[in-house]
Amino acid sequence: PLVHFNSTYPSSVGTTPDVGTAVTTWADTSGNNNDASQSSALYQGIYFKDSANRGFVSFTNDSYDLNSTITIGGDFTQIFVGQRWSQVSGDLTSAGGSGYYIIHARGSASPGAVYKPLLASWAHESASGDAPYLTNEMWTAQRGTVGGTANTITLAIGGNNVSSAHTHVSSVSKSMTWLGKSGSFGHDGQYYEMLHWDSALGVDDLNRVRLYLANKYGLTTVAW
Repeated sequence: PLVHFNSTYPSSVGTTPDVGTAVTTWADTSGNNNDASQSSALYQGIYFKDSANRGFVSFTNDSYDLNSTITIGGDFTQIFVGQRWSQVSGDLTSAGGSGYYIIHARGSASPGAVYKPLLASWAHESASGDAPYLTNEMWTAQRGTVGGTANTITLAIGGNNVSSAHTHVSSVSKSMTWLGKSGSFGHDGQYYEMLHWDSALGVDDLNRVRLYLANKYGLTTVAW
């Protein structure tokens, strides 16, 4: 991946912080040095472990700045594992920039509504409009050629469950500058892992990542 934020080792590979410790810099474990940092203690996530002893970073409207702007101008794949605290007001956000998001579920307007990636109108899909997403889920956003149509953006939850409500076509180019934030909407919940590629992964690779995350976090997923 171009970036890989893994809450097992937020500080560096092989290093696990003490529970309750603020995460000032979240190391990119891809080897590309795209670390994320937050200098203000007010907006730093806190490292915890869940009941299965899996590490996560707790966000309460916290966010991190990427040290390198990542331009999303063509095909991409982003896979994220997390959950939100509240069905009514909590936001689930993987990453984004000013005025846009990649993966975003917002609770205040329509509980559990999932918003389409890179869509200027901020339109949300209705297929899962009442789902709370209060447990861990794997989210996959991808842009590529689908059925002969280039720049098709799909959003899936838990693997290969893409519906027409999740799919749209957009060739917009955006700069990803934040982790756990999109515009004014910050992630509010548990943030486990995010991987981002500057290509549309094929079926074999999607399933490799899906199985890695499903086994690691005890997720129920559907094969691509």
